[in-house]
Amino acid sequence: MRLYYAQNKEDLLIKSFFPDVKKGFYIDVGANDPVIDSVTKLFYDEGWSGINIEPIEKHIKDLKTQRRRDINIQAGISNKPGKLKFREYIGGDGLSTFEATMQKDYESNTEQPTKNFKDYSVSVKTLSDVITENKVEHIHLMKIDVEGYEYEVIDGYHWKHPRPELLCIEANHIIKDWRPLLKKHRYKQVFSDGINDYYLAQESIGRQKFFNYSEATFAGNPVYYPAFLEAEGQAEQAFKVRNHELKNKLKDQEQQLAFLHNQQRDVRFLAKRLVEELQHKLNNRADGTKGSRDSLIYDHNKAIKEKTKLTTENKEQLLSFIHEQDRQNIRRSQGRGKIKNSVRSWGWKIAAVTFRQGVAVLKRIARVLS
Repeated sequence: MRLYYAQNKEDLLIKSFFPDVKKGFYIDVGANDPVIDSVTKLFYDEGWSGINIEPIEKHIKDLKTQRRRDINIQAGISNKPGKLKFREYIGGDGLSTFEATMQKDYESNTEQPTKNFKDYSVSVKTLSDVITENKVEHIHLMKIDVEGYEYEVIDGYHWKHPRPELLCIEANHIIKDWRPLLKKHRYKQVFSDGINDYYLAQESIGRQKFFNYSEATFAGNPVYYPAFLEAEGQAEQAFKVRNHELKNKLKDQEQQLAFLHNQQRDVRFLAKRLVEELQHKLNNRADGTKGSRDSLIYDHNKAIKEKTKLTTENKEQLLSFIHEQDRQNIRRSQGRGKIKNSVRSWGWKIAAVTFRQGVAVLKRIARVLS
């Protein structure tokens, strides 16, 4: 993304004149805000430095905070040093001016925020004094935007050494024509963007070959900084909304998961209770069928398993034990005829089959032990 800060893309246009300069020097007369609509912010970000001259106190404080490489001077610029009455427009300080004619024009202009203002005295210097005091050796760019007071600013410099290579001067309300002055000092107009005029020093006229308006203003889809801030704010707000929605969705899913966990716990509890109840019923049923053929077979097999655990060394003892168990089971079954008569005939058939299978198993065990 390629950001620009100046309101009319002045910084992009100026940059196209200096493709070979990495760390240039500028003088910004009427610097105003260090970021919003600033002509020099882009250059500062890319390593340039310079002198910012601005009479409004709040802008000087911001400049000193955000432009630490720069020299920031709270003053006005005129053709002679001293003090002048300055009108600062509240809510439209970009229109603030020393020029009395501009002040009268603004009084009758209902489209501009010029009804609320304050007048106060401001110290003024000449460009010659500022450049001499700060021992400036070379000036790549000088930007002048002083709301109709441009003639006095230009008239307050000798235009000898150092000579700015490029001038960017606001020209949409010329109160006193300053263009003959620049012509006299060997500056040539090379472009106008509708608000500002661009001049190159005669000795720097070769920079005109670098300038390409379309390339400067459209290449790389440049984005105006306030528009970028607005889009960034909208994106941040959209992110907050989406994040809130996701948090709510996650909360709902967590609640659903907790509900499922509770259901799973309840199912496990019920299953356990059912198993216990079933086991209890089976135990009661087993107690009620003591002496039945099923019970005899169960006791028979249980006795075999217990005896098998005791020893597998003596085959005769094992077979004798099995024979004795069979005899005892038969005697017990003969003594419980009532229970036998209560069992259905098909149940006896199943018991007989089961018994024969048990006998077959015993025979196999006997063969293994032999």
